[in-house]
Amino acid sequence: MGIPISSTFEEVLQKPLDVLIDYTKPDSVKQRVLTALSKGICVVVGTSGLTAADFAEIEKEALSHKCGVIAAGNFAITAALANHFALIAAKHLPSWEIIDYAPAYKVDAPSGTGRELAERLSRVRQNEIGVPLNKIHGAKEARGANVSGTQVHSVRLPILCICL
Repeated sequence: MGIPISSTFEEVLQKPLDVLIDYTKPDSVKQRVLTALSKGICVVVGTSGLTAADFAEIEKEALSHKCGVIAAGNFAITAALANHFALIAAKHLPSWEIIDYAPAYKVDAPSGTGRELAERLSRVRQNEIGVPLNKIHGAKEARGANVSGTQVHSVRLPILCICL
């Protein structure tokens, strides 16, 4: 079919290309994106897990090389809509929390999608936690991790059963 296949990222960069699409791992995506941008290659990031600071660094590099970057770490339409609606709801609600469900084998907690949503929510308004975390009786960890002012609870199970 005439489609070149490469086994390493270094080999990919030796061939002429307009866009790099990255669907790899959170611990290595940033460096590949920055390397591609430094060579004038536009990038589509399909890997979640980048922080707000990572995105700021990537944006700076993209602007300096006049390259475009599309970052869409979660392509699931329901996840994209849920995040969009959460940002709308945050304008009208005093407080919120994120429950991040994923399979037991998922290594990032919270997920990149959950962390990115928490960071985006913090730009909408400040979350008002009902009981300050230092006033909680019992294990403070039971309230989740504080990510940019939002409590995020990461549930990792092989099978998920929700009982109401």
